[in-house]
Amino acid sequence: MLGLAGGLSRLGWGGSTGLAAATLHGPLMVCGVFGTLIGVERAVALGRSWPWAAPALAAAGASLVPFGAPAATVAAVFGLAAACYAAVTTYLAREEPGLPSAAMLFGALSWFAGCVAWLTTGSTAEGAGWWLMFLILTIGGERLEMSRLVRPSRWGDAAFLFGVSLMGAGAGAGLLEPAGSAVFGVGLALLVAALVGRDVARVNIRRQGDVRYFSTCMLAGYGWLALAAAILATAPFLDLPGRYDAPIHAAMLGFVGSMVFGHALIILPAVLGVRLRFSPALYVPLCLLHGAILLRVGGALGSLETVRMASGPLTVAAFAAFAACLVGAGRAPERARPTGARG
Repeated sequence: MLGLAGGLSRLGWGGSTGLAAATLHGPLMVCGVFGTLIGVERAVALGRSWPWAAPALAAAGASLVPFGAPAATVAAVFGLAAACYAAVTTYLAREEPGLPSAAMLFGALSWFAGCVAWLTTGSTAEGAGWWLMFLILTIGGERLEMSRLVRPSRWGDAAFLFGVSLMGAGAGAGLLEPAGSAVFGVGLALLVAALVGRDVARVNIRRQGDVRYFSTCMLAGYGWLALAAAILATAPFLDLPGRYDAPIHAAMLGFVGSMVFGHALIILPAVLGVRLRFSPALYVPLCLLHGAILLRVGGALGSLETVRMASGPLTVAAFAAFAACLVGAGRAPERARPTGARG
């Protein structure tokens, strides 16, 4: 709620209300919201007590913001959360070696690197590339794990790893720098190609019911991520307006948001022990979300401030509708479901 309020404030809704949340909107969403959620998922999966330090610290860092804590203090707490999460993923990578675990480990280290960049420079923009890597590689690792039955092409794994290395170089240079943006964009394009090439969503989109919904979310997310890569790679040469805002939100809302909508019915039952039923009504918040992203990216690239502002309330409406659908999914009666692989 605090992160969404900060996002609305940054777009010009609500004046000076929630100024601290607006200033730290990015870290709140990446480190506070997703750092907590992903940390909880890993802690539940391990079934031990010590991994809970990561989500606890991530939540603690976010809770400092409304009390006016100095940004350096918030950055330090988020950095500790990232370090704990990196320890968790290192343990998992040793237990289950392979590309999916390596991707998640690279993602965890990227979260930490972003916090260090923010803490040492005082600018959240310096951590943006690293934080994008954290979320993209974490989700990418999960998709690789879910698609392990798909045989990778000879170049797929190499393209993935080369893409990660280019993204790291670009994040280190900074997305605000032309060279950093271009290198990051090229690496991200390679990563997207490698992920799409072996994702079961390409096959499962032909199925029915929840499996088609999951696959629709995945493929739509990849589409926005590819657009983000194209903007980052070409913006330094075309001097596009909104060359920072548009790709960041194409990736964060388009890719990460779609993956959240698609994975929720799979992950929440495992984490919370609840039973959720698929409903076609879930397509409503998904359409709202993608409509909001279209307004946000189009408004940023076209310097259409009114269009860009309109994306804010629509984004909030999409997440509110999704939450309502999840509540309804938890109360829906048991139904027969189609067979087939999930996601």
